[in-house]
Amino acid sequence: MTGAADEDAFDPLLRLRGEGMSSRAPELAEWLALEDARLAELVRARALSIALPGDGTRRYALLRSAGETLTPQRYLALAEQGLSNMLGRVFACGVHTVLCPLLPPSAFARGEAYALRGLQASVASLTGAALRDHYAAWGVRARLYGHRDVPASPAVREALHRLEDALIACTPAGERLLLFGFSPLPDLDASLAAAARLGPDSARAAVRRALFPEGPTRVDLAVTYGQLRVNAILPALLDEGADVYHLPGLPFDLAARDLRLMLYDHLFTRPSARRDVDAYDGQSLDLIRWASARADSVEGLDAGTLRQLREPDG
Repeated sequence: MTGAADEDAFDPLLRLRGEGMSSRAPELAEWLALEDARLAELVRARALSIALPGDGTRRYALLRSAGETLTPQRYLALAEQGLSNMLGRVFACGVHTVLCPLLPPSAFARGEAYALRGLQASVASLTGAALRDHYAAWGVRARLYGHRDVPASPAVREALHRLEDALIACTPAGERLLLFGFSPLPDLDASLAAAARLGPDSARAAVRRALFPEGPTRVDLAVTYGQLRVNAILPALLDEGADVYHLPGLPFDLAARDLRLMLYDHLFTRPSARRDVDAYDGQSLDLIRWASARADSVEGLDAGTLRQLREPDG
C-alpha cells in the first residue's frame, strides 16, 4: 500500500500499539469477510497471547465415536487431532502465543500412576511426527509452563523434564510460542513457591520470568468453557486485564467464525468500551434491555441444570 487513498479500514491497526486505536472501529461484517491472510497480517501486528482449554478430550472423542468402541488408541488419535485442529485455527489467525493447559493440578493429585500415564501419553502425542509437522508449519517453539520442580515423586518430576526436553529438541526455534500447561501446583501456590525461591524482595516481574522464562508477559484473551472458572485457564501473573470469553461447546470445536468474533471484540470493541465507560447512549441501553429480556440466558449452568431446562418434568 502506497498512500492513504489505498488504505482499507484496518490499516491503522498495523501502525498502532497498546491502547491506541482508531476512533472508528471497522464494521464487524468487514472483519468477518476479510481474507484469511489479511486477517492474520492484522492480528500478527498486535502480537496477541491467548489462553485456550486443552481438556474435554474424552467428551470430544465420544461424540465422534457413536456406535463404536472407543479404544485407547482411537481416543488418543482423536484427542491429538482435535488439539491440532484447534491450535491450527488459532495460529492461522496470526496469534503469537498460545497457552494451553493439558494436565492440571487435579490430575497430579490423583496419584503418581495416573500422572505418569498422562505424561507418557503426552510425550508420544506432543512430540510425534504429526504434531512436529504442525509445529514447523505454525513456526512455533513448543514449551511447558507450570511449577515443575515440586512434585513429591521423583518419577513424576523426571517425566516432566523429559517431556520438556523432548519439546525443546523437536522445536529448538520458532518466531511464535506454544505453551502446554503441566501444573502439579495450583496457580497461586506455584507463584508463591517461585517467589519464596527467589527471595522475600522478589518483584512480580521476576516471579513471572521464573515461571514463564520465554514469555508472555500477559494474556490478552482467555477462553473458557463448561464451568466459568478463569483460574484454571488464566495464570494470575499474566492477567493484566485479559478479556474473557466463554464457549457454549467443547474447545476443540472452536469455530473459525467464533474466533474471529472474539478477536474483533478484543481489538475494536473492548478498547472503545474502556475509554467510553460513562457514555451509555440509547443504543447501549437498548442492548442491555435486549440481554436482560432473554430467557434461559444464564451462562455457565451445569449439565444437570441444563438437562432439567431441556426436559422439564410434566
